[in-house]
Amino acid sequence: MQARTIAQRVVTVLVAAALLALSSGMAWAAVSDYQEASFIPEGVSINGVGLGGMTETEAREAIEDAVSAPLLRPVPVTADGKTYTFDPKGTVSVDVDAMVEQAFAPRRSASIITRARHDLLGTPIAAEVDPVYSVDKKKVTKWVSGV
Repeated sequence: MQARTIAQRVVTVLVAAALLALSSGMAWAAVSDYQEASFIPEGVSINGVGLGGMTETEAREAIEDAVSAPLLRPVPVTADGKTYTFDPKGTVSVDVDAMVEQAFAPRRSASIITRARHDLLGTPIAAEVDPVYSVDKKKVTKWVSGV
């Protein structure tokens, strides 16, 4: 058996240290990723309202304020010199669940390497959530006919 040279021992120690550092970094990335999974990534917004750092419950409240409340507010309509009030409740449906899913999507669809890089550097994942709603055209037509 041949004795190892000092150079071989140094290389072995360096390789072991590099592997330890790499595995530590991977462990940090996995733990950080798990912790951040329940928060919307920084840089995500809807109608100019930032959702970054919010939990699902907080995002629901923010979306209700930013989208649902304005869409479901009664609208004054003037026809033939008279003003009527159209109440969109029951005619307009807002899908808060779909918007919350959109808010979490940038993080969930990114690779773990991309997520770790954003976490490490503190850079936002810019994304705009599109309002999701539907309008019952028959009810609108019926209301317009009544007016």
